[in-house]
Amino acid sequence: HWKPRPLPQWVDELVADETARVRTLIENRMPWAAAAERELWKTRIAALAKNLETTKASARALYDVLEKRDTAAAGREYGVWAAAVEDVMRTIEWSVSEHDKILKKSFALAESRVNSLRMALQGILAVVVLLSMLLLWLSERALRPLARLTKMAREIALRGPRKEDKTNMPVFEVGRRDEVGELAREFHNMATALIEREKTVEQQQVRLQEQHRLLREAENLAAVGRMSAQVAHEVRNPLHSIGLEAELAAERAHELGDIQLKQSMQSVLASVDRLEKIIGNYLRLSRLSAGDKCVFDLGEALENVLAIYASACEAQSVRVDWSRGEAASLAVCADRELVEQALGNLMKNALQSLQDGGTKNPEIRWSMGVFENGRAWIKIEDNGPGVPDGLKDRIFTPFVTSKAQGTGLGLSFVKKVADEHGGSVRLVSAPGGSFEIALPMAMQSVMEGPPNGQNTSC
Repeated sequence: HWKPRPLPQWVDELVADETARVRTLIENRMPWAAAAERELWKTRIAALAKNLETTKASARALYDVLEKRDTAAAGREYGVWAAAVEDVMRTIEWSVSEHDKILKKSFALAESRVNSLRMALQGILAVVVLLSMLLLWLSERALRPLARLTKMAREIALRGPRKEDKTNMPVFEVGRRDEVGELAREFHNMATALIEREKTVEQQQVRLQEQHRLLREAENLAAVGRMSAQVAHEVRNPLHSIGLEAELAAERAHELGDIQLKQSMQSVLASVDRLEKIIGNYLRLSRLSAGDKCVFDLGEALENVLAIYASACEAQSVRVDWSRGEAASLAVCADRELVEQALGNLMKNALQSLQDGGTKNPEIRWSMGVFENGRAWIKIEDNGPGVPDGLKDRIFTPFVTSKAQGTGLGLSFVKKVADEHGGSVRLVSAPGGSFEIALPMAMQSVMEGPPNGQNTSC
């Protein structure tokens, strides 16, 4: 009772549409496939289409013979139709298998691309991290000197510049020419200038304090000097009266033949003479000031002093040598009388030192010359015992002496004469005693003097 039915029209349309869609997919959606692979797919699709046409044709033929109820012909047509359907099924199974392979290949390719993308992203992330760390290091390296500059500037502003700040400056590369390097160099120059200025201010403060100390000391000494001069003046008159009375008593004792009284009075007279000499020297020292200055040759002044002490040197068998060196002129501008007195004090001091020390072959050497700074110098040396070590630092202090009969005012007088003329005197480290006086030389215009060659004021 079975009645065959023809294939619906929509089946043909569906098969045609799907075949066309598959062909389009092969053409447009398989760019990754090789050309041979695409050709294989095209061949399979064409075979599938042919098998479908064969199936449809055999199906129509089978339908016709079934409709005619031709059993023998239907058996033959069924075999053809079944073979065509089997070919179609094999083609479809191959397509499904190949499609699975394509899907796996696509998934593998996608996974590979994802892995590649992941690795690329990880590499990019690593590069970004490294660049960030590098930028952080560079920024920290660039800003570290600025932080040090800021800290140092704040400290300098709070406490003022110090000497150690110069060595604590941030160090930059020599070839650095950017804004940070320029700022550092300018800050370094500014800090260095401030430190040098602070050093100058400190030196000026120390010098000012020393000048204040010297001024106070000079004021105190001046006050003591004035008081001592007044005391010496008050003592001098009674001392003079005591000397006169002692002299009269000595004459009276001589008339009476009282030898013991005469010797006592002579001892009193010797003490009075010594006290009067000390008072006279002290008054002369306290009232010392450079009077009329004139230009004279230092060698000529020394010759006058040596002439005065020639007999004393002969009496002590002291040999005196002097030389003026290579200086053509030793003209100085000073109070000649005071300078000769100062040289005389040095000569007298050397003679006393040689006499007290009992030196064999006593000798005094004078030398003179000109320093590079234009000052004239004159030096005396003797081969006596020299100045004791304990008195070297106080040798020019008034009333300081190493001699039994000394007053301690001779070298003080020499120092004051040198100071009054803008010069200096110093104890020279040498065997025996050695002192050196330095005095400013006269200006060239003054040294030429008047036409008659006489001394001129300066």
